[in-house]
Amino acid sequence: MTMTHTATHTARPAVPDMQPAPAFARLLLRMGHGMAAAVKRVQYGQMVAVLNQMTDEQLDMIGLPRRDIPAHARRLIYETA
Repeated sequence: MTMTHTATHTARPAVPDMQPAPAFARLLLRMGHGMAAAVKRVQYGQMVAVLNQMTDEQLDMIGLPRRDIPAHARRLIYETA
């Protein structure tokens, strides 16, 4: 007895849309913004620390009164590209 095999081809389902779900995309976007904000806070803290370590003479040389350090650091970190 001879067996013959007939191939049956089933149609493959269409490739699903590879676009992320809108809710997932928004979640990733919020996470990215949160991480960027955290980096900025760290940079601000480091800038304030570095400037506070400078002597009054060094601060005078760059024209920065000690009382203006927080505002100056804020401008440098948050208001520049």
